[in-house]
Order: sequence, then structure tokens, then C-alpha cells
Amino acid sequence: MPDTRQVDLTNVLPIQGGSPAELVQDGRFVALARLAFRTPPQGEILMQPSTMLQVFMEEFVSPVREWCRSNAGRVRGCFLGIYEDAPTVFVIGCSDGYDYSLGRPLSDLEMELYGKGFSCSVLQLPPGNPTLWRAFIDEAKAIQVCPEPNSSTSHADH
Repeated sequence: MPDTRQVDLTNVLPIQGGSPAELVQDGRFVALARLAFRTPPQGEILMQPSTMLQVFMEEFVSPVREWCRSNAGRVRGCFLGIYEDAPTVFVIGCSDGYDYSLGRPLSDLEMELYGKGFSCSVLQLPPGNPTLWRAFIDEAKAIQVCPEPNSSTSHADH
């Protein structure tokens, strides 16, 4: 039976729909956005962090969130963070172990983001070991993409 406990990384910031101007105040978004662009931001994007974050939210975060929604039955949590100096999408599945059937969809997500001008890694972490998650996901710098705050997806208490 799949593990449906909610992912608990207590200090991770959920995305709660703040405006790009508000998100500039949290360095996590700015750091991830700057690293994620394959070509360093130029012009207005470089000079206006809120513009850079708007592009990042629309072209990077939204497709990741949509991917999570499309794969909701197999994805328990998703976080954006920096791992080995690279922006990384961490996906935690629902199956008892590593879900090999997510391999192709995760690869497709990574290629979609690359096609939009972003460089990142997309990694799946097994669901049953929060200690392992913390080895990869720096809670102080990570951003929770799913489950979304106040989502209608129900999770068993952990």
C-alpha cells in the first residue's frame, strides 16, 4: 500500500502565491532563480529581481507544480532547492520504494524546463526516509511546491 503520510520538512517555505515583489524579500527564491537560468539574466530581468522572479514563477515553478498535479497519484511531495550547487527539483513518490515508472516523466519535466531556458536536476527521493530527504534537501533554502498549502488533497496524519 502506498505511503500517504504528508511530507514533513518543518522549515521549508511553501509557495503561497506571494507577488514577485514580495518574494524578493525571501532570498531563497532569488538564489534559485539566478542559478536556474541557463543564460545569466540580462537587461530588465537582471536589474529588477521582481521581474526575474515573475519569469521564474511562470516558466519554472508553474510547470513543476502542474507536473505534480498531473502525477498527484504518484507524488507525495515536491521541493525546489540547491543540491551540489545546482537548482534541483526533489520529487518524493508514494510507492514503497523508488518508483521506476516516474523515470521517464521526471526526465520529460527536466527537458521541458531546459527547453524554457533553465538548467536544473530533477531527482526522485524514496518516500520512507525523512532523514534521507534532509541529506539532500536543505530546509533553510528549500521551497515546497507540493503538496500546496490548503490543497484539497488529503493526507493521513504523520
